[in-house]
Amino acid sequence: MTPVITAAVAKDLQLGKNGSYSNEGNVLQHTLFDTERFAATTARPTSNFFTVPQGQPNTAGAAKSATETNMSEGGKLPNGQTYLIKEIVANLMANVVGADTDVNTVMAAYYNLMQNSVFELKIAGREFDLQKPGSVFLPHNPVSGLNSAANGAPVQSTFISTGVVRLSATPIPIGQLVSFSMIQRTGSGTAALTTILNTASDVLATQIAQLQMHLTGILTRAI
Repeated sequence: MTPVITAAVAKDLQLGKNGSYSNEGNVLQHTLFDTERFAATTARPTSNFFTVPQGQPNTAGAAKSATETNMSEGGKLPNGQTYLIKEIVANLMANVVGADTDVNTVMAAYYNLMQNSVFELKIAGREFDLQKPGSVFLPHNPVSGLNSAANGAPVQSTFISTGVVRLSATPIPIGQLVSFSMIQRTGSGTAALTTILNTASDVLATQIAQLQMHLTGILTRAI
């Protein structure tokens, strides 16, 4: 009896036969990521992502490691590579340890900053290719209240179940050697809100928290 396999299995077998160095091996699902620390004392009005490569200093003066960015060149892809962005993700690296009892204080600070930020993906020569308020990376109507051991209540943790902006209808292409960046603009014209944002940024800086931005999509490498 002749064995029967599904079309999906047959496709996988053919891809395996093509080998590691075929054209298919140069089209990959990939994530570009970059990380910046929050500023102490005063909220940073403008934060730039994807402009500082590995080994170069971040805004805190420390050299970026392989866990903080996979950009090998500042603000552009290497020669022979192109990228199609399909998703943008904001990821809080809170760096919470066991001694931190007021986790919700950290999360509330993050909410405050994100809700008063605008994110722009900019390609050289254009005003922007994406412009989104930071609130789109948060659950709708987010609230994070303090419930700490200090007032006799059990410590609680806050979890964010979103953080993703999908670009299914309009993915954004990045050509080889084309300059691009993700800009976070934070601030308010209201003095009372400015004070809240400065306090929030300082809370996160004390925590040595970082914001990591992900650009998820398809990487194409030259043959």
